Formats: sequence, structure tokens, C-alpha cells
Amino acid sequence: MRLLEGAERALSHHDVETALAGTGIDRVTLYRVLDWMVESGLAHRVTDAQRVFRFSIAEASAPAHDAHAHFRCADCGKVFCLQDVAVAPPTLPKGFSGKSVELCVTGRCAHCDDKSL
Repeated sequence: MRLLEGAERALSHHDVETALAGTGIDRVTLYRVLDWMVESGLAHRVTDAQRVFRFSIAEASAPAHDAHAHFRCADCGKVFCLQDVAVAPPTLPKGFSGKSVELCVTGRCAHCDDKSL
């Protein structure tokens, strides 16, 4: 959790595994802990352009994680919560059961956009 809190961008499983090398945590346990953190609302999980899951810490002041969208910077990889963008579940056909809705806007964050000037 401290690793995600201190990260300047969303981290892949491999990033976390590399940073925790030598701590004795095995790969499967790490997958389970990251999944548990997401399910518990402690972390966010988004998929990047290469279809790799990336994890970032959830803000303690944020409302329920599945109630808003995210912005992922294509340059630095950092993920931001978009609290003002509500994500409503769509109307599903009869017999369908939805579990979650994800909306992620991709572009350049203000920090990376300023660097290009």
C-alpha cells in the first residue's frame, strides 16, 4: 500500500513485484493482494493501451470507486479520478447481469502537457 501511495504513476504488477523484490512476497500472493485492494476500494485498477493492468492508490476522500470515471495520461501513465464524471450502468437486455462499469479517458495530464510547451 505504501508503494502505491508513493508512486507518481499507476504501477503494473511487474512494477510492484520488482519494487518489492527481496521482501519474500511471491507473485501469486501479490496478485491476490492487489485484487483484494481493488475489491476493497483501497486501489484502482485500469487497463493501459497494451492491456496491462495498472494499479494506483484510491483517494480516501473519494466516494465509491465504481461511481466515477478515470483519466489515464498516455505519457506518464498516472491515473486520476474524475469525481465529476458519473458512470451510470447501462440498461442491459433481459437475462444479462452486469457487475461493473469502467470509463477511462486517455490523453495527456496537465503536468505532461506543460512539459511539451
